[in-house]
Amino acid sequence: MATGGKTDRVEIALIGAQQPAVLSAMKQRYTVHEVHAEPDLFAALARLGAGCRAAAGHGMAGLTRRHIELMPKLEICTINGVGLETSDLAASGRLMTAELGVGYLTSHFADPAAKPVGNFTTRAKIQYFPTELVTVTLTGDDCPAFGRLAHIRAQWRA
Repeated sequence: MATGGKTDRVEIALIGAQQPAVLSAMKQRYTVHEVHAEPDLFAALARLGAGCRAAAGHGMAGLTRRHIELMPKLEICTINGVGLETSDLAASGRLMTAELGVGYLTSHFADPAAKPVGNFTTRAKIQYFPTELVTVTLTGDDCPAFGRLAHIRAQWRA
């Protein structure tokens, strides 16, 4: 596993805290840099990011253009939880990005006679960037309690 004093383990920049069990499992397989815990996350990434091939975090921490630029070898990122809008996926410079969300959705109603409705839900989003000016987005939502939705949207940026 080691060659010339270096490890062959994939380096991951942890840009947002993880559950202890998840972090423990990650550390068993990868070299994990907990940059989120540093006083200056971006200074830590400037120091360690060149070797990182992956980033992991949560939606509220997000993955910004600045994070991405400090990790030139970045191949994959995983952002779990809510708040994915804090991530600048288009900044990755990739031709395509994908998101997948899984959760539980509950609705409560003002009418006291109406019982709350809830069920597991999934959401998927794929974005294709054929040119700098065109983004094609395919999204789908599935929640048996509320119905299934899917739509395709093309967006032109000027």
